[in-house]
Amino acid sequence: MPNAPRSRTGRPPWVGAITARLTPTIKKIVIVLATMFVAYLFAGPARGLFGYIALGPRVFHGAPWQLVTGLAIEIDPIVFLFNLLGLWFTGAMVERALGTRRFLVLFFAAGVLANLAVAGTSALWGWRQPVGCWLAVHALFVAFARIFDREEMMVVPGLYVRARHIGIFWVVFALFMSAIRGDGPFVVGVVVSTITGFVLAGRGGLKEVYDTFRARRLRQRYKVLDGGVPGRAKGGRSQKYWN
Repeated sequence: MPNAPRSRTGRPPWVGAITARLTPTIKKIVIVLATMFVAYLFAGPARGLFGYIALGPRVFHGAPWQLVTGLAIEIDPIVFLFNLLGLWFTGAMVERALGTRRFLVLFFAAGVLANLAVAGTSALWGWRQPVGCWLAVHALFVAFARIFDREEMMVVPGLYVRARHIGIFWVVFALFMSAIRGDGPFVVGVVVSTITGFVLAGRGGLKEVYDTFRARRLRQRYKVLDGGVPGRAKGGRSQKYWN
């Protein structure tokens, strides 16, 4: 049987196709997630310690750091694998399009805001298992869809799908899975992370959001009044000033 073709580095071509999507930033995130997941599996009696860093009821009672540290705690093996797959599929492309700083802002802002939404609604509807970084990864899919829009992406060899359709499918899938589980807080988290990912993936990112908000405030503050030409103002009275 002939040997499989190898690249100049001595590795099979398929290995290069996988590692090409693992930027240094994505590798660090994956290492943190994998380390925490393995630590949880083998923690045994010490698993109670994870309650101090996973998102839970303590977040509103002296443990606000859970909004951030909770992103690293995932206890469901299937969801954990989905998170890694999502990071691998979208992470590098979104990072290269936005730059590392904006990528990290998007990832953590979406994760923290979504965790805050989940925590707030869970305090009313009841807590479920930790959320992990699913909602942060979800925001990457939304950003991926907005950035690449109509570009066709290879999902599997021979199957190409537009980026926007991949993003739409992921949002619908997340909402559907949350709904059939009856997980209201997670539905809210999906909505928040979707909006955050879409907004922060814009060309200007946070600056664009701020500039738009500021422009609207200025338009509301400096409204031009009718007048300036005698006889043409309302009621035939001349108005020579603007506020």
